[in-house]
Amino acid sequence: MSRPNTTHTYCGHHNNRGDNFTEPQDIKNQFSMSRPTHYAGEKYKFPEAESIDDLSVRGGTGNWKINRPNFLSPEINPRMNVEFDRLQLLSLSEAGENLKASNGKLGYTSSIQIPDPTDFLWLRELERLKAVLTTRFTQAGFPANEISAMVDKELQINKPLGREQRTTTSTTNDVANSDRMSTKAKLDTLISDVSNGRAESLQGQQAITAQIVDVLQDTKAINNLTNIQLTGLGQSIARLGVPKNYKQLNLPSRFVDIDFYNANAGIINLLLFSKVNDSKNMSQHNYDLVVLNYTKTQNGLPAMKLSSMVSGLSKQGNKRLFLDLEEGGVISQVQLRQQAGGKDNIANSSEFSINPRYA
Repeated sequence: MSRPNTTHTYCGHHNNRGDNFTEPQDIKNQFSMSRPTHYAGEKYKFPEAESIDDLSVRGGTGNWKINRPNFLSPEINPRMNVEFDRLQLLSLSEAGENLKASNGKLGYTSSIQIPDPTDFLWLRELERLKAVLTTRFTQAGFPANEISAMVDKELQINKPLGREQRTTTSTTNDVANSDRMSTKAKLDTLISDVSNGRAESLQGQQAITAQIVDVLQDTKAINNLTNIQLTGLGQSIARLGVPKNYKQLNLPSRFVDIDFYNANAGIINLLLFSKVNDSKNMSQHNYDLVVLNYTKTQNGLPAMKLSSMVSGLSKQGNKRLFLDLEEGGVISQVQLRQQAGGKDNIANSSEFSINPRYA
């Protein structure tokens, strides 16, 4: 069956027959579609708020905007006659102490999304739910020191008003130390900067990597990220070309304990994530399971989560685990002493940053 050769147009006039297409159309304008409120030269006027409490009353469950990543492409870099391998690896002087003590500046201004303080309905509902959940868990007999974490976990699943808090746009040159952003939001921003070409120069690599180190210092927050977010983080770290050797990152010792890890968590987590990219078994060693476990198997597989590693490093007595930065995995106390050739040698070698009372 053939169809007439027609042109579909959009009319600016109002359709008096209604806004649906169930009524018969006149044969003269049957291929026209009217768009109410779309008058030439006029804008749709949103209802005005009668008080400050009404400023956050908006239709729908989200914001009045559409985020379009990569809408503005970065400028094309000039062709350079350099060794490209060197562009992919941060040198010792660039990736060592500078990453451990970031100057807090990106070298450019990044657009960020921060919680909207005028989203009053959401904030009131958040406080109400916190009070209700706290009372419920207390009456159920849960330990007081566990209730706060349980409430936060519940609110992550069942959000106030069924949505996230609305956001507003701001700018900063120090994403990692922004107190208005969650760990997820910080990593999303930095990952987006990498995708947008902000890390194509050595200075950009160093600045963004230093910011990621600052964010990765919070191991507890990393454990709350989804697999998709962790994968995005790991892929960005791989694109930055972070060294996979602990010495190149200026970490002095190969075998370390919980005290050393806590003091250098950001850069050690960065090292562990960077090692995943070389994994030959991504089902058992990936951006969710980043720490190899040599206490169970010779090849360290299956690997474990960061939270499990921290728990193992914090154990007491001969059950305490230690971290091998060369292999990117945990070992037992017996394995540690075997590496040192005896307990007494641990304190005398620079390869070990182990508190004597742990050895």
